[in-house]
Amino acid sequence: MAVWGLASVKIEGNKEISPLPPPPPPCRRLLGANGCWQTRFDIYVDFPTHINSEESRSLGDVKLDFIRRTGVEKSSKLYKYVVTIFAISWVETVLKKVSSFEKFGFSEDEIFGLFGRAPLLLTLSVDKVQRNMTFVLGTMKLNASVVLQYPLLIFSNLEGVTKPMFLLGGKIDDMGVQPQIKGPSLLKSLRMTEKRFFKVFVDCHPKDVADELMAFYKTTKHIRRLAEPSKKNARKGFPY
Repeated sequence: MAVWGLASVKIEGNKEISPLPPPPPPCRRLLGANGCWQTRFDIYVDFPTHINSEESRSLGDVKLDFIRRTGVEKSSKLYKYVVTIFAISWVETVLKKVSSFEKFGFSEDEIFGLFGRAPLLLTLSVDKVQRNMTFVLGTMKLNASVVLQYPLLIFSNLEGVTKPMFLLGGKIDDMGVQPQIKGPSLLKSLRMTEKRFFKVFVDCHPKDVADELMAFYKTTKHIRRLAEPSKKNARKGFPY
């Protein structure tokens, strides 16, 4: 089973994560009790101070119930990620993330099942989830349930990837050329690198058509949300 988002975090960060030292004793005991103590956790790179805090030293009944509701078995390769992220997350933060998905019609069981398949969803801001889901429903006209199968729709960079590719698909449809970016090919295209995407959907056309499509694509990449250039990058750190 693929760990949705783990690879994309490293790629978007444009850096190699160096080997990490073993986690400190309190956190090591916690993770060891859940069969995870020998595992390297990339999450410590971003949150090195929190792993010694009181909340990270125990998995209370509420957090254990969260983990149970994901449906991930201890034998699963995903289990270590699920345990780690819930362990360093505040209960209030998890509940806020659950609430943000409930607004789009998901049940709690569906949400925790989604966290089990894509645990790094818990590291995304509520704002990102809201914007991506709104685009999926309002612009792409997809059913909300599609993200249960394709969490990449939430992880994907909306302004830099999802929106430009989707709008280019509409342009290709208007021009009546093939291949078109619809249905399964649309979801598949979001997993492509930009170079691969151009090769499949742009460079395959005659030069005049390819040039027109490329010009349109570049235009969509320059479209930004209102006031985004002046938006300050305020990183709160932990909790997510």
